[in-house]
Amino acid sequence: MLTTAAITAATFLFRLKYPLDTWVPVLDFLQVEPARVPQYAAFFTLGVLAYRYNWLERFDARTGWVWLGGALAGVAVLFVIGAEADCFGPGGFNAPALTWAAYDSALCVALCVGLLTAFRETVTRSSRLSTELSANSYGVYILHVPLVVTVQYCLADRGLSPVASWATTSALGLAGAFLWAAGLRRLPGFRQVL
Repeated sequence: MLTTAAITAATFLFRLKYPLDTWVPVLDFLQVEPARVPQYAAFFTLGVLAYRYNWLERFDARTGWVWLGGALAGVAVLFVIGAEADCFGPGGFNAPALTWAAYDSALCVALCVGLLTAFRETVTRSSRLSTELSANSYGVYILHVPLVVTVQYCLADRGLSPVASWATTSALGLAGAFLWAAGLRRLPGFRQVL
C-alpha cells in the first residue's frame, strides 16, 4: 500500500506540470509522455529489486490472487465508467487529477502483482519459444515505442477503421519488436544491455 501511495503522489505531482497526453520530444525523434514517467521509473526499479531479492518467488500466492481479483474489478469499473469520466482528470491541482493518479497507480500495481502471481502459479513449464521470448522481453520494452509510432504513422490516412488500425499496429508492432530485439541481442555487446 505504501508503494501505491508513493507512486500516486509522484504521478500526481508530475501531472501538475505535465498532464496526460502532453508529449515532449527527446533527441528530436522520440516522444515521451512525462505524466507516466513516475510509474515507469517505479516499476522498473521494483522489477530490478524483485529480481535481485527474489520477491516474485517468495510472494504469497493467495495475496497475489487477491490483487488479481482487485485488478480485474478495477478494469471492469474502468470499462463501465470510462477513463474520460468527470471523476478523472488528466492533471492539475484538483480532485479529479488526484483520483485518476490514485486509480491509475493502484490499477497498475494490482495488475503487476496479480498477473505475475497468476503466471507464476499456472505456467509451470517452458519451451524453446517461451525462453526466447522471455530473453527478448526487456529489449521489446525498450524498442517498442519507436516501432509502434512508425507503424501508426505508416497506417495514417489508409482508411482503416480504428479497430483495424489497432489490430494491425498490435500485430506488426509485437512481431517487429520481438524480431528487432532478438536480432540486436545477437550482436556483440547488445546481449549485456538488452
